[in-house]
Amino acid sequence: MRKQTKIAALVSAAALLTIGAAMTSFAAWDVEDGQWVYLDSDGEKVEYEWKKSGADWYYLGEGGYMVTDQLIDDDDNGDIYYVGSDGRRIVNDWRAIPNDEGESINDVEVDTLWYYFGSNGKAYRKKDGSGKDTELAKKTVSWSGGSNVFFFDTNGRMWSGWIVYTDNDNKDNIYYLGDENEGWARAKGVNGSTGWYYLEVPEDMVSPDYEDEEWFYFQSSGKAYRAYPDDPEQISKYIDGYYYTFDENGVLVDKWFEAASAGNPYPASMAAAFTGVDGVKAGWVYAATKDDEDTSKWFYLVNVGKDKAVAFGSGTADADERYVKVIDSKTYVFNGKGEMLSGIVKIDADHPCMQKWNNNNIAWLTKGTYLFSKAAASQGDDGRMLTGKQSYTEDDITTTYYFRKADVTGKDEEGNTIVINSKGSAMKNAIKDNALYDENGERVEAEDGNSYDLYIPKGWISIDDMKGDNTETNELDITDGWISADETVVVSSAGKIKKSGNVTIDGTVYVVKNYVVIDAYEKGNRNVHIGGTWDNYPTED
Repeated sequence: MRKQTKIAALVSAAALLTIGAAMTSFAAWDVEDGQWVYLDSDGEKVEYEWKKSGADWYYLGEGGYMVTDQLIDDDDNGDIYYVGSDGRRIVNDWRAIPNDEGESINDVEVDTLWYYFGSNGKAYRKKDGSGKDTELAKKTVSWSGGSNVFFFDTNGRMWSGWIVYTDNDNKDNIYYLGDENEGWARAKGVNGSTGWYYLEVPEDMVSPDYEDEEWFYFQSSGKAYRAYPDDPEQISKYIDGYYYTFDENGVLVDKWFEAASAGNPYPASMAAAFTGVDGVKAGWVYAATKDDEDTSKWFYLVNVGKDKAVAFGSGTADADERYVKVIDSKTYVFNGKGEMLSGIVKIDADHPCMQKWNNNNIAWLTKGTYLFSKAAASQGDDGRMLTGKQSYTEDDITTTYYFRKADVTGKDEEGNTIVINSKGSAMKNAIKDNALYDENGERVEAEDGNSYDLYIPKGWISIDDMKGDNTETNELDITDGWISADETVVVSSAGKIKKSGNVTIDGTVYVVKNYVVIDAYEKGNRNVHIGGTWDNYPTED
């Protein structure tokens, strides 16, 4: 989009004769020494005045001679005009003037100075007291190249390069105007542009984090999206269905920033808002954490207002807090930094499950141990809550758990139904599918090399899981559904608990009834009794 440069040239005598033919009806015009002059009623040449001939204006300069190919400064009001090679005042057109004086535009010495002259012939320029900006005037120019925004200084010279301009909203907005022969503000819609431009970063914007070229987004007004001095360090903008983040220089960045803390619809201070260089919609994003750019995790972004996508659960930056969200019928857990958690996750006094986020009620889990599938860089189903029998490997050690497939409910003192153990919580001190799970929810198995082992539970064992876990209180209604903590049971290498019958371990026969060892004797000699916890077990009459 380059303007047509007009080369100034001396008007020839032949051209003057042509002009004369158009002016013969004006008796006041005359030719002197091959140049046009204007004579007043006394026959004197007029100097430093505009005179009209037909629809056009002409300027009589020093000695009363008509001026051609020259800028005309009006000393009375500072207006600037230009007359062409035929002496006519230029209107609605551009003119390029060679920069013979070496003037600088935007601190850069240019070869050509560009001016635009409006319908009244005056050059667009910054006038004292006009607009909020102290240096430049912003003008929309409709010309053969289209309709574009340009900027002109007090001398009417078009500016180029990067500028910061104070608009009527009193905000310092960033524009990019191209090189000295362009000057038009980059903007969405110009030449079919989407608004995105990959541009060389100017020297005064250089940052250790910047590449030589970076992405910028210019709105249809020409303003670059940027963080203003009173805004957070970076801001998020919703563009064509995606969220993007820009810093104070308008550079597109891929980092976290804190959402505004005051007023709706923004969440509490420290909430982690995010957008990436590839654009992010509300939903899952795999990104470097706010604390460590070398570590990436999964986050779930939630719309909390215009131009904001905030990581669910973030707000306190407390890594020990737990926030639960059901997404597409799957349950996920996040910490107070908004990071999705995976693997074994404990909810207890040191790792509380929060019931509200952003002043809204959210899903909640009871205290317990849970398993969320290992997260990878490909989201898919990774990170979701797992239920049923699951084996989990960490540090080359594989442990088997059983995670409830449904909530276990009960009644409070007022008779209201409450959740005692949430779906997904590991069964602890309980028997499930003939397997025994200990106080940590880990399946109890005979040591390597043994077919069976003895095991003394560290708490009451629930046989049917109808009473919940015995990890928080001893105030239980002891029934036939429990095995007391001082009894001995037998488990196999496959994790099965012996319900009834005899088992031989290291030469001793153990008699099991209703999961409990009730007697033991030397193999081959029933009369040699082996003592143990079963000695207190009541004998049958």
